[in-house]
Amino acid sequence: MRAEVQGRDPLTARSVLVRGTLTDAVVDGYVRNITLTELGSGIAYAIGGSNATFEIAAKTIAFYVTESDFGRLLHYADTLDEFIPRVIPDNTPSGEIWRRLDSACAAPSQDSIEFVLDCLHNQEHAVAREAVMTLRALAGQINRRRHLQVRAEKELRDATHSPDLLTRIAAAEDLGYIGTVDSIPALSRLVQDVNEQESVRWAAAIALSRIPDDSAIAPLVAASATVEGGAALGTLLALSRRASEQIQDLLEPIFARFLVPSTAGSLKRYSCLGLSRFRKLSASSLAQLLDVFGDYSLEVDTRGFAALTLSSCLPSLDASTRARVERLVDSFAGTVSTESLHPETIWSLEFTAELATLLELNESAARFYRLLAGSFEDWRRLYYTALGLYEQGEASVRQGEIDEGLQMFYSAARQLESIRDADPDEALTIAFRRDVTRARLLVQEIIRDWLHSVEVESLAALADSMREVIGTYARYSGTMAESSSPKQLSLREAEYIRTTRRLMEIMRLLLLLDASLRSSHPDLDQMANEIDNLQEALGDVRSQYFARLPQVLRSLVGEAHSRFRALQVTLEQPQLGSLHKLRALRSLMSELRGLFRKATWPMPARACPVGGLGRGQIAVLQEDIRGDGTAEEPLELPKGGPFVLNILVHIEEMAPGASTRAVVVCRVGQREIVENIHVVEGPLRCSIVLPDVVPPVGSVKCSLSLLFEARDCHQLAVRKDVYLRTRA
Repeated sequence: MRAEVQGRDPLTARSVLVRGTLTDAVVDGYVRNITLTELGSGIAYAIGGSNATFEIAAKTIAFYVTESDFGRLLHYADTLDEFIPRVIPDNTPSGEIWRRLDSACAAPSQDSIEFVLDCLHNQEHAVAREAVMTLRALAGQINRRRHLQVRAEKELRDATHSPDLLTRIAAAEDLGYIGTVDSIPALSRLVQDVNEQESVRWAAAIALSRIPDDSAIAPLVAASATVEGGAALGTLLALSRRASEQIQDLLEPIFARFLVPSTAGSLKRYSCLGLSRFRKLSASSLAQLLDVFGDYSLEVDTRGFAALTLSSCLPSLDASTRARVERLVDSFAGTVSTESLHPETIWSLEFTAELATLLELNESAARFYRLLAGSFEDWRRLYYTALGLYEQGEASVRQGEIDEGLQMFYSAARQLESIRDADPDEALTIAFRRDVTRARLLVQEIIRDWLHSVEVESLAALADSMREVIGTYARYSGTMAESSSPKQLSLREAEYIRTTRRLMEIMRLLLLLDASLRSSHPDLDQMANEIDNLQEALGDVRSQYFARLPQVLRSLVGEAHSRFRALQVTLEQPQLGSLHKLRALRSLMSELRGLFRKATWPMPARACPVGGLGRGQIAVLQEDIRGDGTAEEPLELPKGGPFVLNILVHIEEMAPGASTRAVVVCRVGQREIVENIHVVEGPLRCSIVLPDVVPPVGSVKCSLSLLFEARDCHQLAVRKDVYLRTRA
């Protein structure tokens, strides 16, 4: 049977679309998994429910069933004499109840939701259990109506005491979507109860991670000392979602405790996920992390997540530790294989390739990208091949093999240009990589020609060619693409792009200075002014942007700055003649050519995901508030304050990188309120306390934005404007 699944990886919240053949299925109580073998790669994906913590967490599943096969399924349900969703034989006991439950999600209304809530009290455990499971799909509609949300939350808390295990699990899980701070005590009881079944504790931990209140953290911390198996996975995942540097002292020891050799690989991965939230680790945590990354007996999947954490804390490492990480990456690249391929293997290779590029280990990065390319048969093969060729080109340039490097850059650009079937979000990042690769190719062509050019006209033409390169980096200095694009580089990466643009402008000035030096009558006074301008530009980069440059470009800027400073001293000596000064200048220009000959320019935004960061929606919950939120009919908030605006945030999908987070930004007048969203999918009800700036006459505009933020880029998912005033 063929099937299509939209879902996400629970570790990184990465969006996943799998089209493949159904090859296995498991039903074991609350565990209901299928296995799809993907078309185009042959990778076997385990698919679980929407809150799965090991398999792909499914959002939607579509099965392609022939009419004949559906008839067989109907006969099977008839023989089984029990409910199967979408397949209800006429002789099913309580058939009308099952049909109404089955149709409630397809056509949700207040009547259908209240019917499902009534079914929670059904004496038949199977009916009550199915009602609880159905509520999960109705959470978005329930949270829009305050009276339904209050009733559903109370009855779900009662259902956590059900004697039926599956009902307790589902009720705890649902409280993460429908519950509020009032449900924290009930969920805390479940997650900390050492006598409770493992899956119940797991569901309670996941639910606590979703409730937007800091008091949900303490019971998770307490439970971390006693949970095992799936409950431990759920607790670590929940804590990683709430992790921040403000509570690092509390959470880091918990994550580090699960890195010991005796813990399962899945627990180590979740521990690494939590530690990746922090930019600097303690010496003991870092030592354990390096041991995990360097342990060749561990699977690629686990070592790759250790690489993710190392990428996050890389800027804080001292020179000795950084050198150790470089040796481990080189060793890993030389021995890694993909004989046993899982989804986690792909993500781990991506994480390790990113770490290699950050360390400027081009050959190692190219190796990881080649392994990734060999894992796919669709457009991703071309994409990863291009990234590998780019890295190999930089490796060739570093070794002084200019022509070979040029060929690699040319091939990388050609691979990216040949991608045709990517989605719009993917195409945006592909276009960015393509433009940067083309610019890199042109820079290398100019450097190659510079090494052999002696004519003034040729050097001036090369300087003019630099305008195209500068234009590319100028275009990406603000956003990922056009100014209307919702996907933008992070501040750090945008500054790296702007700094690279400055360096390209400096290279253009060097070409013009070389042209002036080679004229038949070189003007020392004019060249002294050009040198002053160059020294000022280099000094500006060195003082303001030095930390944002990769090591190879730091070395280039530092060497050039010191050489120009020495040259300025020479030019200021009155006892030296013009010929002596010209000789010193020519010597410097020869040295600079050599520096640029082996300079590499690492790809910016290495961790910017090809498919975007996420999708979501924002809805303002009017409830009993008059008005429609337009400028003509603003929402009328009760006078006397405090002013509270209730909204429903629905995360449709949230993308990779593990450090991605969702935030809602509310702007009213000159005030800005930021709410962190601790969920990676589904609906979440939020209450925003507004500043006392809502007028009783006229209206004020309130802008609500849902943003996804990662290390290298951020993305505006949706923005909604609503007009407010206080009731007269």
